[in-house]
Amino acid sequence: MRRMLIISVLCTVGGVTSIAQQTPAPRFEAASIKPTLPGAKGLTPPDFRGNRFTMTNLPAVFLLVRAFDVRAADELIGIPSWLNTERYDVVATAPEGSTARDVMPMLAHLLETRFNLRAHKEAREQPAYVLTIASADGSLGSKLRRSEGCLPRATCDGRVSQSNASYFHFKGAQWSLILEQIASALDHRLIDRTGLSGAFDADLEFVRKLSVQQDSGVDIFAAVRQQLGLKLEQTRARVDVVVIDSIERPTPD
Repeated sequence: MRRMLIISVLCTVGGVTSIAQQTPAPRFEAASIKPTLPGAKGLTPPDFRGNRFTMTNLPAVFLLVRAFDVRAADELIGIPSWLNTERYDVVATAPEGSTARDVMPMLAHLLETRFNLRAHKEAREQPAYVLTIASADGSLGSKLRRSEGCLPRATCDGRVSQSNASYFHFKGAQWSLILEQIASALDHRLIDRTGLSGAFDADLEFVRKLSVQQDSGVDIFAAVRQQLGLKLEQTRARVDVVVIDSIERPTPD
């Protein structure tokens, strides 16, 4: 599965400049980037808690995904093969009081200084998916219900099980979060034209296959229609893509 992506790399009259060079941004106070030891088991997805960012036993492309708010893998152009195969352990310390949003420019700066990343933005026509309500009367599926949201003394929850068979469960979740989970199962950008907003209870179960055509099992396309009452259709859209001009393996700690 490929994951979805957007990057903001700003241009000047004289050419392309990096995020860190163009805009003052918070930076990690310290960072360790080491190749994962051979035979290492278990992994930790990119995570920020307290003032520590961690990632364990994952390809370095996940750093770009987190740094540049990835929306679709085909919107990241020119990635060398080692970014998807060579695994790294990353531990970085952010200044006290940093937020998850602050981590994005911190990771961008880390990529620029430790991986010597250089990139620029272009607008290109790309494949995409449009999400709409399937029924003419606007009714939703049996597993997508409007919610009152989080009531006092109650906790809204979301559980996501991701493997070949995936299951999403949300209670009182904002539509944007549900949309994000649908998008995560797709290989191109998702364009929302449902007009939905607010809080929902939702359950979605499907077999992870990245194709409209399928031989067996309920894929994301059929599941969205049958369970949520929504429809995914292929289209093309002009979107911003990020072209990787150059990137190198990280410098040692």
